[in-house]
Amino acid sequence: MSLFGKKYQLGLDIGDHSIKGASLELNSSKVHVWREVLHPHREGREDSLSGVRFEARVKEILSKHRKFFSRSKNQVVVGIQGRSVTTGYLPLPPLKESEIELAVRSTVSREVPFPVETLDTVYLSVAPLPPDRFAVFYSAWKREKASQLTDLLKACDLKVLRMEVTGVALTRQLFRNRLLDAEAYYAIVNIGFEVTQIALVRGGYPYYLRDVPIGGRDVTYAIQVGSQVGWSEAEEVKKNLPLFELMHTAGPILNELQYEIRRSVDYFCRKFPCDKVEQVFLSGGTAMMADFPEWLEEELRIPVVIESWEQLRVETEEEAAHNVAVGLALVQ
Repeated sequence: MSLFGKKYQLGLDIGDHSIKGASLELNSSKVHVWREVLHPHREGREDSLSGVRFEARVKEILSKHRKFFSRSKNQVVVGIQGRSVTTGYLPLPPLKESEIELAVRSTVSREVPFPVETLDTVYLSVAPLPPDRFAVFYSAWKREKASQLTDLLKACDLKVLRMEVTGVALTRQLFRNRLLDAEAYYAIVNIGFEVTQIALVRGGYPYYLRDVPIGGRDVTYAIQVGSQVGWSEAEEVKKNLPLFELMHTAGPILNELQYEIRRSVDYFCRKFPCDKVEQVFLSGGTAMMADFPEWLEEELRIPVVIESWEQLRVETEEEAAHNVAVGLALVQ
């Protein structure tokens, strides 16, 4: 129980560029969000906070939002992503719970180049493809990475209620926010600061996640170098100029990004019983570039839209910035 007798669940997305928080009023679809930039005085692509400076800045931001966290007795659901994470779809015969865990760990041990005992592994049951089998979608991450994040939040008097791969949170957010065909396949493209996450989803479940090492900072850097301007000015140019005016500087990196999206979709449709992807949903700050969805749609030949709020009531003017945090807060 918290403010005014209402119950809340909180999601926290600690990224490379910013921290985003979301609180869901349970028994309603109303979501409160906030966002804080980690390094507001960045001067270049590689100018970032690390080590003690990063931890100090995170503590400063979270302390600023102490009242926000008190809504859930300082308990949060936290997102995790990056090189320390591996995911996958695993079809199985009907098994007992203990046998499923063993099968997942065995699969993970073949997929990652480090000992499985150093990992935290979780899975969720998904609708099997094809439908006459049993299947799970597993996620595994380095326990050391998770412990570092947990310890940092503990130093801020916060308790990690649950840790979840960000692509799973994005899938939940999309299907809670939109009324979609349960039999159709969709793609989520979340353009982060350093990494773009691509998810292929169906019926509320993720089936394929891929991180591409291209993000918003690469687009800004291309503009900065090509136009010989400062970082902050390049950011403004990226936000405000029509896309056709940016193609001489940012065109190569944008073409590389759309190629990787196309490659992911094509791979998925070869591996799964998917004739086509119905629609691509974009999120992340760079997705808001003028004319970008239209350009990407023309390149991919798949309908592309910004993931805006429909079923969920989210109080923000930043349409595509909070999707991961909101998805984390939606965990029931």
